[in-house]
Amino acid sequence: MNQEKQELLREYINANVTPILLDKSVLIDTTNLTVLPSTCNMDLLCGHYEDIDFVPPTWYLELKKKEKDRYNFLMIEDLSFVSKQEQRKFIEILKYRQIGIFKLPENCVILLTSDVINKDAIDKEIYSLVAHI
Repeated sequence: MNQEKQELLREYINANVTPILLDKSVLIDTTNLTVLPSTCNMDLLCGHYEDIDFVPPTWYLELKKKEKDRYNFLMIEDLSFVSKQEQRKFIEILKYRQIGIFKLPENCVILLTSDVINKDAIDKEIYSLVAHI
């Protein structure tokens, strides 16, 4: 990645106002990184009941543990590996910064990686919600 794109990435991360779509080859510091594979099923995205309590998914609990840190990354990995219809399961996270009743921490920077980045490989609505580097 050239220096100009690296600077742009840093600015998007610091601003944290929109999810960031990256080429899979871009290296990201794995400190405070929670990975969510694009191939996950809906059960992994949603919470579940334990007795009478509604419990968030485990990846969400990982994010909450890091909400006091400066950076807290949620990476949705390999988006182009799944169909456009399957990609849509992430819209709630990208558009509303929450999953069900659970809001993402304020310091959570949402990253998406993909082998192919274009309007043919990425769902139209998802493509409209992200900054592309």
